[in-house]
Amino acid sequence: METAKSLKEKFGPPKNVNVEHRKKLSSLDKLALFVTRRIGTPGFFLIIFIWTIGW
Repeated sequence: METAKSLKEKFGPPKNVNVEHRKKLSSLDKLALFVTRRIGTPGFFLIIFIWTIGW
């Protein structure tokens, strides 16, 4: 049975899968994430509200 130390030496430190995934995103994926993060904000709601009133 291998010890934790021997496994660490064999495979290296664990990788952050979130960072690995972000590195593989395309430009379009990054744009989509940017847009979806902003839609749920109060600022976005305020802009849509003012635009609707003005319309």
